[in-house]
Amino acid sequence: MAAKLKNEIGKLVLFYPALCIPDDARSGKMMWAKFDPQNIPAIVKCGPMKLGRCYVADVVNMNPFDEIKGYECDVLIVHGTADKIVANHYAEEAESVYRARENGSVQLHFIDGGRHMFSKKHDTIAIEHLKNFLR
Repeated sequence: MAAKLKNEIGKLVLFYPALCIPDDARSGKMMWAKFDPQNIPAIVKCGPMKLGRCYVADVVNMNPFDEIKGYECDVLIVHGTADKIVANHYAEEAESVYRARENGSVQLHFIDGGRHMFSKKHDTIAIEHLKNFLR
């Protein structure tokens, strides 16, 4: 969305960005949900959440890195090294895409031992990165 809104968003902060969602949808496994990506059900039960078919259908053919590259302002990415939901390589690839732009800076910080949905200790580290980014 930030790429579509262009300069309406002056800085973008991504905590453990789930850029894996399209790949997960194509594999038929999104967190706790399993389904046939060629025959997406009307409701996809994903743990405590119920997702409509359109959630999966809208991303199954998406390349998130094509989607993000139009954003030209500063970006902060903070990701945990122990994230079992989103692999680190997604944050690294996003950094590469943002770095290749003509405008805007990018910072990528990995939090050692951080999981998806940081713990209080890791939240404190993430907030320090955020404060430094906003200075």
